[in-house]
Amino acid sequence: MTTRRRRLRWLLGVVIATVIAGGCALEPPESLASVDTSPEPLSVVRIASYDGAPLDHALDDWKRDHPTVRVEVEVRDIDVHHRDLLDGAIHADLVAIDHGWLGEFAARSADFADTADALGPLPGVLAAPHIEESLTVNGRIWARPASVGGLVLAWRTDLLGAELDLAHDAGWCDVIEFGDHQVETTGVRFLPESSVLFRATLEQASIVGAASVIDENGEPDVEHDPAVHRAWDLTMTALGHEALFGDPCGDLEVGRIAGNLPRQSAAWADALEAGEFSASLAPAWLLPRLVSGAAERESVWATRPIPGVHGDDGGTSWAIPEAAIRQDLAESVLAWLTSSTMQREAWERGGHLPADATIDGLDGIDLFAASTAQRAPIRRPGEQAVIGVLVTAIERVESGNAEPAEAWADALFRIDRLS
Repeated sequence: MTTRRRRLRWLLGVVIATVIAGGCALEPPESLASVDTSPEPLSVVRIASYDGAPLDHALDDWKRDHPTVRVEVEVRDIDVHHRDLLDGAIHADLVAIDHGWLGEFAARSADFADTADALGPLPGVLAAPHIEESLTVNGRIWARPASVGGLVLAWRTDLLGAELDLAHDAGWCDVIEFGDHQVETTGVRFLPESSVLFRATLEQASIVGAASVIDENGEPDVEHDPAVHRAWDLTMTALGHEALFGDPCGDLEVGRIAGNLPRQSAAWADALEAGEFSASLAPAWLLPRLVSGAAERESVWATRPIPGVHGDDGGTSWAIPEAAIRQDLAESVLAWLTSSTMQREAWERGGHLPADATIDGLDGIDLFAASTAQRAPIRRPGEQAVIGVLVTAIERVESGNAEPAEAWADALFRIDRLS
């Protein structure tokens, strides 16, 4: 046995020495040698969006179909997003634009790619037909809609009943008076904030051509605009203050019906869960949030149209900057986000009204679809910046940091510096 072991060791040594001397290496099996295990290089598409845009889960299926593409999404506050976009501080392949800002960007439509050749015409029937005027400039489709706005009055039935004690043709003053009565009866604030009331009433005046925050020369004109004055005074009335320009509700005397809870802020979310307001001026996309936030208390929310003409609150279009690095990938994502499949899913998941009015069979959409403005509000560059200053002034009054006259004067000063 010993001799045999020595011979085996001697033979093994010879084999190893031969391999080393010849510089040979053992070859892997052919089936393994032909497999490239290095990962494919990733392409990148960059998307810039804002809080509230219909993007949650919207890209899941697209990502699965494009495994070699990395999607980078940056989400900002809605006003910060649009200001940064106007200032050239956002560098992305695809950008979201809220319909309240369409006037600003339609004036710069040449900065965005024409999608007509790649994606074809806009849907034949738009739920908000007036937006086509802004999305198509000089025959170029510079942006494409994924959702549209719509605004209703929502309320908690456990506090206010299954039906509101308001006439079908009730006006805003009737709503404020009703809210004041409910605050006295329930001890719960009626509306979480007042700035939505200001925006809604100003938007309505703009839709019927009675208001223009920016005049035809491109200059702010709030100091002499009766519609702006009325929207301000209605809002001050809801905050329990006297009107500055002439009481829009006659001799109506009410207490404060609105809280100091900016929509979807942490304080707003806490108040919703605690049941500290009983109603809300709600766009479609906010209703699922109201329902989920009230789930633990088993509160049920009902809705009805707002007074007057319908307004826009929300609505998103997507655009591809001319400077986009990957316009090809951006076109693919854009086609997916604006497809009927995704518009349907955005409604079912997040309450975003489809921009394509031919999409049918959606549960619970009738009231919100009917609430969408059918006429074009006045949209001019600079409008949102001016409205933002006025809203900030209202929030100062709402938080107790300024009286109405002081806040108005300060707003005029700041608006004058904008121009």
